[in-house]
Amino acid sequence: MFLLLEEKGESGLCARRAGLWDRLTVRFRSARLDRDLAAGASPDSNMELALRARNLLRTSVRHDLARSLRRIMDGPARPTVAGQWSVPVCRDKVTDAREDLGWLVDRLLDAGPVSVRGLARVCVLLGDGSGPLYNRANTDDLRVTVRATVEALDFIAPL
Repeated sequence: MFLLLEEKGESGLCARRAGLWDRLTVRFRSARLDRDLAAGASPDSNMELALRARNLLRTSVRHDLARSLRRIMDGPARPTVAGQWSVPVCRDKVTDAREDLGWLVDRLLDAGPVSVRGLARVCVLLGDGSGPLYNRANTDDLRVTVRATVEALDFIAPL
């Protein structure tokens, strides 16, 4: 159960449970919410960001992100399955950033705490078709992007 606090005019705050509609809304808007969180939006600023942050912090999500990065790193070594859809990555950029990607995978699998902002940055890295991972015309250095993502994972804002 996840309780949300909502402002109810002059009566102050009101607690309510996150319902099915709330969770579905967050699922469908996850890419936008990830971009907002990656840019530094506070998870406490609204209900959608709070729910998305809660989802990102799950151990299973961290493991799924690490598994996706490993698949990208292993790329050509894995046979292509007929009928499987995949967006081609910039293989040379991945090869150049292999060590940094390995650090990112290790950090995701580490049991220590990570920041929501860093997890959102991983989601954006993996999901942005116009980013340096997939788009050759993107001039951002993938190694620099991955290093910044690892640093963002390690930054935990003080309470």
